[in-house]
Amino acid sequence: VVGVLVGRVSLSRLQEIFGEESWLGETDETYLLDRNSLPLTPLRFGAQATFTPVAELRQAIESQSDGFGWRRDYRGVTVLEIHRWIPEIEGMLVVKQDRTEILGLIQNMLWILVSVAIGAVILGGGISWLVSKSIIGPLDNLVETARQVTAGNLEKMADVTQNDELGTLAQAFNEMTARLREMLTTEQNQRQHLERTIDRYVRYMAKVAGGDLSASLDLNGNGVSM
Repeated sequence: VVGVLVGRVSLSRLQEIFGEESWLGETDETYLLDRNSLPLTPLRFGAQATFTPVAELRQAIESQSDGFGWRRDYRGVTVLEIHRWIPEIEGMLVVKQDRTEILGLIQNMLWILVSVAIGAVILGGGISWLVSKSIIGPLDNLVETARQVTAGNLEKMADVTQNDELGTLAQAFNEMTARLREMLTTEQNQRQHLERTIDRYVRYMAKVAGGDLSASLDLNGNGVSM
């Protein structure tokens, strides 16, 4: 009876945690699925009664495996998704964000940078200097690099072959790309922090369900204490 009661209270608390609007963007979503692929926590963009998980996610739940990558979610939208099986509660933690939002910010920042930089080069050196051979090659390389980064290849770097305005521009472009990689890494770290919080909560539930009523829970990062 104690175990059942703790399970109900814990699920209610989990629903409160996942229901909080602590999103990083307009399309972020985090939810839990049970072993039957049914939502255990509220959905941000759909009704739980009509929720239908995609085949890849159902297979991951059946095999109780973790995963990461681009895929379509229950809305049919391409997202960057991380899912992790949590055996203590026999559920799958899903964290995702729309591809359009992730790449939209990158694309806007890159094209603004390129547009402003090209304008500065034209005004500073003149159109005749811009079309010279020493400019066309590096500029083409920079534009091609911008296209690849916009498509999601954040490892692509522009060639810095000249010690002039274009070389400075290429270096600034590479620094911008590096900052974008850091932004994505920070977002992933925040998602991992959420997973660790769930892990601490699961350990707390296990201790209380096992009769250890002296256990306490610290959601600020110190874990479960005795």
